Amino acid sequence: FTIKVYYTPTFKAHNNKNEVIIKDIIKEMIAFANLGYKNSGIPLRVRSIGSEMANISEQNNGTTILEQFSNLRDDWRKILGSADTAILLVRSFQNDSACGWAEVNNPEYSDDMITLSVLEE
Repeated sequence: FTIKVYYTPTFKAHNNKNEVIIKDIIKEMIAFANLGYKNSGIPLRVRSIGSEMANISEQNNGTTILEQFSNLRDDWRKILGSADTAILLVRSFQNDSACGWAEVNNPEYSDDMITLSVLEE
């Protein structure tokens, strides 16, 4: 499946504002996920279709950041672009012990099952 990767300005600043470092982090995360699928015998692979910065503050907890991410565009499909799913990379969640949050739209109100997630570095 394909994934669109977003990251916060704080995530970018922590990685020396270097797009090459960010792309390497994304490649490493995808390789790790694919290795997990392979080692588990799951015939599934992840492929990134691109990345971009999202102007979302990390001054909130994970659920608030996820809500901000889901409102990044006026429609979740626009967040995905042509990807199957999208993630937002953050440096850290404020006052939150979780390492990630995810949301799935309600298929009762849509023909598409769409998933967005936020992942802490």
